[in-house]
Amino acid sequence: MTRAQDAYAHLIGKVIDDRYEIMQVKGIGGMAVVLKARDRVKGRVVAIKMLNEKYSNDSAAIRRFVNESKAIALLSSDHIVDIYDVAFTGRSKYIVMEYIEGITLREYMLRNAPIGVDRAMEFAIQILTALKHAHEKGVVHRDIKPQNIMVQANGRLKVTDFGIAQISNTSQNPAGVALGTVYYISPEQASGKTTTFSSDIYSVGVMLYEMATGKLPFEGDTPLSIAMMQVNNQPVRPRKINPSIPQGLEQIILRAMNKAPEHRFRSAGVMIRALEMVRKDKTVVFEEPKNQVPVSPPADAAAVPAKPVKTPGKNSENGEKRSPRTMFPVIMGVTTAFLLVALIAGGILLMSLLGLAGEDGDHLVRVPGLVGTEYSEVLRDSLKNQHINLVVTEVNNDVFDKGIIVTQNPAAGQTRKIAAEDGLIDVKIEVSAGRSNFKMPSVVNKEYRQARILLESYGVEIKIEEEFSTDVVAGYVIASTPDEGKTVNSGDVVTLYVSKGAETNYTPMINVVGAEEGDAKRKLLKAEFVVGEITREYSEEVPAGCVIRQSIEPGTSTAQRYTPVSLVVSLGPKG
Repeated sequence: MTRAQDAYAHLIGKVIDDRYEIMQVKGIGGMAVVLKARDRVKGRVVAIKMLNEKYSNDSAAIRRFVNESKAIALLSSDHIVDIYDVAFTGRSKYIVMEYIEGITLREYMLRNAPIGVDRAMEFAIQILTALKHAHEKGVVHRDIKPQNIMVQANGRLKVTDFGIAQISNTSQNPAGVALGTVYYISPEQASGKTTTFSSDIYSVGVMLYEMATGKLPFEGDTPLSIAMMQVNNQPVRPRKINPSIPQGLEQIILRAMNKAPEHRFRSAGVMIRALEMVRKDKTVVFEEPKNQVPVSPPADAAAVPAKPVKTPGKNSENGEKRSPRTMFPVIMGVTTAFLLVALIAGGILLMSLLGLAGEDGDHLVRVPGLVGTEYSEVLRDSLKNQHINLVVTEVNNDVFDKGIIVTQNPAAGQTRKIAAEDGLIDVKIEVSAGRSNFKMPSVVNKEYRQARILLESYGVEIKIEEEFSTDVVAGYVIASTPDEGKTVNSGDVVTLYVSKGAETNYTPMINVVGAEEGDAKRKLLKAEFVVGEITREYSEEVPAGCVIRQSIEPGTSTAQRYTPVSLVVSLGPKG
């Protein structure tokens, strides 16, 4: 048990809400602890995801928990973790889920690297099967990564952690949305654009790239640098890292990782079909789509799952095996030409050096160090007396003050030859024009974390001010200072005014009396109420497991999202 897990060791043996007996602390996350427990009512082992105590009064953390339970409640798939129970009141804030005996895909990859092409495709198909179901229900996961995939002993995968999922048929996106993990996020997530089902496809493409090659497509020193790579950089072709990867699989990976969402697979189902084709026949390649910007050079076009073709060069039309052309003459020709050019260039360089050192009447000029000094007409005139002519270019620079020389070419200490006493050599210098600046982009209605990443890439500092808003959903930007279109310098402070959502919404309380406990909780969640304390008592009239009464009468005008509704559940007849 780790030091972090020790902090929750006191829970072992305790019984939560007279039902869940804690058996083991399984792990600690950023906001939650995961516990293994025994459900005394159902007689089964479950996993309890409990909000970390320090976040027990954090409305954003609670909303994320509510969002996860709502998202999973909509789903039912062999490859998605099941949810059994929820509680969000007082000190009891937890989600009870199916207990999965296994390890994360991240742990599996570390233990079994490289996992092999066949296993990589098998795993990708299972993940896509889960996403296909979620997408059909209107749920976008938005944080697909190996840490959120569980691998069971039988090889079956389960997708977990829908805490930042986007539910398309809700009136607003969840507040406090996390961006996701930068190694796996889509370009649109990194740049603050709208996320769709296609964003999950991109993340699967990154995972498939990593599983097939053993390497991540983009790595950097900071999360920001990696996020910018997701937006701007093309990955190294997978087959360049691992030549055993089938060409068709490489095409699938690059298609899934296309920067433009419209050029990825149209759905998880389409990507599954493409992978199944390559699994059955590893010689399958896909035709290059027309009128589409490729994700890599034209020779490595993205996949079109409609028309597979066999790899050319195996057999001719009459059935005879073709003899491969030898590349030896071409290689020899290129090598000879290269050596000839190198020989000529070396001779010219040698003659130049000999001339520099020995011709009568020539003068040598040593280039002084100029970087860091202030450029002025006095300096320019002084250097002309030393046979140096400055060729000036102004550039923005965040390190050097305006007017300071940033670079020079030739470098300090080098010598150049002039033919006469009044000759000049050119020294190119870049002079700082001050800090770089940019026009403030539009960030209104962008998720504030994504807006922050976009603006921090320009080198500005971000200040967050939260406000209530009935027009902008919680966690999204209402306005900014400076406004859109204004000139902003790197290092400036940009203030983002972020919505906390509507101050309070009231709606009539729904009726869950008589409903089975699990159904009652799901109905309350979907109506955006918080499930409160659950107590149990014997009843001759109400069947065991059904709600006898609720703490707020049906029809009562009630504040949504934060109002706990306690339930009394029947134990059935006594004795």
